[in-house]
Amino acid sequence: MQNYDLLGTTQVLLTELSVCNWGSFTGIHTAHINPGGTLITGDNGAGKSTLIDGLMALLVAPGKAAFNIAAAQGDRTDRSLLTYMRGSFGADHDGSTTRTKNKRNRGVISGLRALYRFTDGAEVTMVALFWTSSASNDMSDVKRLYIVARQNMTLEEILAEFENENIRRLKQFLKNHPAILYADNKFGDYQNIYRSCLHLDNQNAPGLLSRALGLKKVDDLTTLIRDLVLEPINLRESGQKIVEDFENLKALYETIVDIEAQIKHLQPLVEYDQRLQTGKIRKEELQQSLTILPIAYAKTQVSILQTDIGQLIVEEKAVERALKACIDQLDQQRLALESLNLKYHHAGGGQLAALKQKLTQTHETLQMQQAQAARYQKWCQSVGIDDTLTYSQFEQHQAKAAEMLGNISSMIEVLQDAVTEIAIELQNHQQSAEALQLEITQLAASPDSNIDSRYQTMRRELVSALSLSVEDYPFIGELIDVKEEEKEWQGAIERALGGLRTTLLVPEKNYQQITAWLNQHHLGLHVRVQVVREAIERDDDPMNGFNPQGFLAKLIWKQHGYRTWLQQFLQRFDLTCVDSVEQLNVTIHSMTQQGLIQRQKGRFEKQDQQKVMDQRYWNIGFNNQTKLTLLKKTLDEQIAFIKQAETEKQSRQKALKEAQNNHTIWQKLSEILWEQIDMVKSQAEIADLTSLITKLENTEGSLASIQRDIDNVKKEIQGLEQRRESFNRKGGELAQQKNEKQKRYQLYQQEAAIEIDPDTLQLLTPYIERYSLEDNIAFKQIKSELEQQLAQMNEQIHSMNRKVEGIITSFMSKDQWRSLSLEWPVGLEALPNALMYLEALEKEGLPAHKLRFKERLNQHTTQSLADFNNMMRGSLEEIEDRIQVINRVLARTEFREGSFLRLGYKRERIALLQTFQQKIDRTLHLMLTAGEDDHEARFIALNDVITILDRACNIAPNTQESIKLLDTRYQLSFYASEIDRDSGEERDVWESSSGKSGGEKEAFAGTIIAASLAYVLTPEGSEFPVYSTVFLDEAFSNTAETVSRRVLKVFKALQLHINLITPYKNITIARESASSLLIVERDNHQHESRILELTWEELDAQRRQLLQQRVNDEIAGN
Repeated sequence: MQNYDLLGTTQVLLTELSVCNWGSFTGIHTAHINPGGTLITGDNGAGKSTLIDGLMALLVAPGKAAFNIAAAQGDRTDRSLLTYMRGSFGADHDGSTTRTKNKRNRGVISGLRALYRFTDGAEVTMVALFWTSSASNDMSDVKRLYIVARQNMTLEEILAEFENENIRRLKQFLKNHPAILYADNKFGDYQNIYRSCLHLDNQNAPGLLSRALGLKKVDDLTTLIRDLVLEPINLRESGQKIVEDFENLKALYETIVDIEAQIKHLQPLVEYDQRLQTGKIRKEELQQSLTILPIAYAKTQVSILQTDIGQLIVEEKAVERALKACIDQLDQQRLALESLNLKYHHAGGGQLAALKQKLTQTHETLQMQQAQAARYQKWCQSVGIDDTLTYSQFEQHQAKAAEMLGNISSMIEVLQDAVTEIAIELQNHQQSAEALQLEITQLAASPDSNIDSRYQTMRRELVSALSLSVEDYPFIGELIDVKEEEKEWQGAIERALGGLRTTLLVPEKNYQQITAWLNQHHLGLHVRVQVVREAIERDDDPMNGFNPQGFLAKLIWKQHGYRTWLQQFLQRFDLTCVDSVEQLNVTIHSMTQQGLIQRQKGRFEKQDQQKVMDQRYWNIGFNNQTKLTLLKKTLDEQIAFIKQAETEKQSRQKALKEAQNNHTIWQKLSEILWEQIDMVKSQAEIADLTSLITKLENTEGSLASIQRDIDNVKKEIQGLEQRRESFNRKGGELAQQKNEKQKRYQLYQQEAAIEIDPDTLQLLTPYIERYSLEDNIAFKQIKSELEQQLAQMNEQIHSMNRKVEGIITSFMSKDQWRSLSLEWPVGLEALPNALMYLEALEKEGLPAHKLRFKERLNQHTTQSLADFNNMMRGSLEEIEDRIQVINRVLARTEFREGSFLRLGYKRERIALLQTFQQKIDRTLHLMLTAGEDDHEARFIALNDVITILDRACNIAPNTQESIKLLDTRYQLSFYASEIDRDSGEERDVWESSSGKSGGEKEAFAGTIIAASLAYVLTPEGSEFPVYSTVFLDEAFSNTAETVSRRVLKVFKALQLHINLITPYKNITIARESASSLLIVERDNHQHESRILELTWEELDAQRRQLLQQRVNDEIAGN
């Protein structure tokens, strides 16, 4: 911070404070502050705090300033820079919104000025201008300008250069002014300069000066000491330096990790290269084995086939001899059969064969007739007719079938209509029951209303959509009921009111919302809405004006806000209740108990859609219990109807099904023919044929003998033919086998002639020993196994090639490694290059980098961490020293009679801090004890520390985690001990003002803040504060005078320029500490404040004058 030291270290005091358009101060007002202290007093709300808040706005950034701190009690929204610019003084409420009342609603320029004077006469002026050109209440629209000058400058001369908000002209004026040290809109730069000018070396000074205004209590001593007394002790810069140093080590470590990753990535290539070489040799052996396998197999087959062909030739000749002998015997038997057939024919054997064929056919016909007759008789039994199988009965059934088909068809149509009819009736009952159940459910949900549930549903949807209350939107029928003794008239009253019962009443203030909603929705109802306006004021009860014979007199009226209005509204619809039609005929506006109405002379009406006393359709009443009971009874009746209809429907469906089944049976009976069931005729024919065949066989005995001889010869012939076929098949098979083997022999002979090297043949030995190669199956098995092994080997080689290519391609494609392989070939061709590079990494690259890493780890980063650890511990010791400085100040003051305060502290238990410190200790311990080669363990430990430190410094710099780690103030909590000055014993311990009386709170707060101000405002090397002006707002309101004097004595003993702000009632004690008096007055009608400057002598003279005037007035009055 640049030093603008003007006059060494002499004290500086606030001399003048000016405000312009600030709160209730319109225009420029200047208050002069006495070097001996000034009392600012006035009525509550006059503007005392407003004036001093102007000073706070000069010292503290607008976003951090806490205005009216003595009264706000922590509510930072109480006042703001913008409310002071606008001059906010109250609020208006129009019933729906609240509007802040302001003195200055349009564009406004507010100015603040503080003049400080050193004891040797040098002056410093601080000015802040805030302005907005519109009526906006957004802080982003507020422009600002901060000025620091090393001479006295008034608001008048500065604002004169800012006429018409000509900021360019003002800045040019300030730029050319020799005394101006700063003039711009950056509060940070402005604050640095005024702090340097006023020797506010401690950056907490402005905040603590602001906090001193609210002297009444200290809610949290630790927070006060941390934030407003102790200077920040932030290790962030050192931590960031360690993180940056570690980044270099980490880069080297990452290089080593990268090299190790390269080695790990390429290492499999060594094994794959060895396996590829072995695989290629095995592949060549398998290919040779497959090449010689057919030759070896051909040689084996030629040898086997030569033996097999010779054996087949011997077997073939034996079969030829046996076949010739069989043919000779077959010829002899055929000659014998011809002779026997000729003899049988001459004996009558041809007629008997024909009869047997006829008998077989007749038996088949009989079987079909028996099956059809069984079905025929079953059908007859089903329809209840005689099932006797006679032709006459059959003809009767045919005639009856024609008749029954016509009758049953008509019956089916009737039954189908009956089923449809009962189904429709059942559906109607079910729909009615569902509607009743829905209505019952809806009515049960609103037991306090007898209105039709459909209208209630409509109302619920309406109030829900518009966020309204159901209570404000009743139906007329809900607000009236019929007296118990007049219940016999309710049906007629229901008809008389008609649609008025379901008319929805809505308040006049928002009926437009209702009509808009109704207009936008299809409701499916006849909806009526009546706007309720204020009832006409009457001295008497509206019911006194009812017609005593009218139906309105028979009603009970619900207690509701609309009751009076409704009574007036319904009077025009009232009808006289008469006991007979004769009275009705002569009485206009009347009605009978049966619901006949005459509204106009000669015009009668009766709404007779339902019975007049059917309570299910009533809508008047305060509850719906009667309607619910009737509806439940009706629902029970509907359920009974449904059960009865379901039973009837099942009965009719059963009759329809039976009729349809009978129709099917009669249809089948009408389609059958007599010949299909006439078993008697077939049975007789079988008997005749059987008798005739028996007769022929018995009377012709020689014929039977001849037939037996024929059968024997046929059997012999059949056997010989079977043997002949067998020999033919055998000969053919042998010939085929011989031909096939000869073809195979010729096929293999040429290949078998090829010579095989004995060493090469040894490759097949393991397979031949397993399979023998004697047949094609063995050959295929060996070939299949060789091909499978070759395929597997090819796949293994291909797989290894892919892996090798994948490893190399992956290596070459990685961004961080691409430059290392730019000169390598593509794919598998790069394998030699990769292996050479891998060998170089393992023998040269990795060892060299590890050596450099170890050296840097030991020489650089570790030492930085040790220094940081020492700084962190040293900062705690520094805080202890600072607390001792404050305690020396406190020791010079008196807290209570015979005692003083002493600050103490204790370490906070912070889990993250403990973890961080443990990791630091472990890391430093490893640096001293770990072996030379254990650098990775040390790096990992160091990385754990740096991870926490990096997060605190960079990732989350403004979190509690970061603050507690890097600012040692937040690693401690503070308390105050009350020490007996004589014995040195501890009387009490304070951590805050809570639990203490109002006076104790103010005494404690005053003593602590006085000592804190003395510490914060005293530059290093000085014995007393240079900046000394302090304001206390509404201080000592709850404190005894002796205590107040003692606390004020503390401020003066510490050479602080104390100034008090207090209402009139508290000026006695203030008079002892202030040399001048400022009275702030406010015109409550104009909301204007002004400042009156008086000496105590002038105030006493005014009081004496007022007292004398009062005495004179009393004398004159007597």
